[in-house]
Amino acid sequence: MEWLPTLAEGSGPLYLRIAEALAIDIANGRLLRGQQLPTHRALALALGIDLTTATRAYAEARRRGLLDAKVGLGTFVSETTIRTADNVRHEIKIDLSMNLPPHPVEANLDVRITTGLAAIQSASGLTAFLNYQSSGGSDEQRSIAAKWLRTRVPVASSECLIIYPGTQAIIFNALLSLTSPGDVVVTEMLTYPGLKAAAATLSLKLVGVAMDEEGVLPDALDQACKQFKPKVVYLVPTLHNPTSAVLGSERRQLIADVIRRNGTFLIEDDVYGLLEPAASPIANLLPERTYLAVSLSKCIAPALRVSFLLAPDAAAEQAMRSLLQASTQMTPPLMVALAIHWLGSGVGD
Repeated sequence: MEWLPTLAEGSGPLYLRIAEALAIDIANGRLLRGQQLPTHRALALALGIDLTTATRAYAEARRRGLLDAKVGLGTFVSETTIRTADNVRHEIKIDLSMNLPPHPVEANLDVRITTGLAAIQSASGLTAFLNYQSSGGSDEQRSIAAKWLRTRVPVASSECLIIYPGTQAIIFNALLSLTSPGDVVVTEMLTYPGLKAAAATLSLKLVGVAMDEEGVLPDALDQACKQFKPKVVYLVPTLHNPTSAVLGSERRQLIADVIRRNGTFLIEDDVYGLLEPAASPIANLLPERTYLAVSLSKCIAPALRVSFLLAPDAAAEQAMRSLLQASTQMTPPLMVALAIHWLGSGVGD
């Protein structure tokens, strides 16, 4: 049965009342993300209104971010998070510095969030997560996260793991821990804009090394390490940002050898690793010199702001935990509780 709005009594314009009914039905679950709506003409006929009013109602709903129109297919409830209406005309801007993955309808995140929070509330109550928590996560949370990570990093242990509010914070704090102003950080010739912003803030110099279709070239990396003697190498070896290159296993071994031989440290940004699970992190080849960042941003949702740092050893873990506490105090506890519930229960997988 096709959707029809339940129109509230009122004297306002009819097209606005239809748009408001859409918003209410989406919020209460009567309409689901991705659900197809009646055509403009069918809606007008069912409600006994003129076609112009129906068209204006759908246009208003699109302006609020409630609907998506697909040429040749029809009008659908937006698959993205509902956006606040914007009454100001803005100049169109293109920003290539961020990857914004869509939320697939099949993930049904609205329902999973609701049921996840209900399970947390039943187990311990929500107010338990509305106070200050241990920086980096509780022992139990880190244990669950480490167990989950061991499917990709067999040596992952809770003693070296910290739960961070996003990978950007890991990158910034790792640079802060390992470098001093004026130091060189070696990275791919094309690199993540967030690294550039962090390096600029910390007065670090970035040196890019040559790449091919597979990613960074080991010989070029070795030459840069010998020439600049960097304290840190930053790489995105799996689905590299922005080229999407994936380093093969042989080259990962060569890169691990280069880093070990030159006595530097690796910040391995594995934010996309869960989208390419066959690609084993370099951290497996170089655990004693790698700061591995694994994130839920690209595989579940960016705004969860939950990432996991696997530090090389307990001393590095303590240093990074102190920086987390100094810079942001802690990761939002309720978000961490939800993410850990998903990972521990299998919902995350």
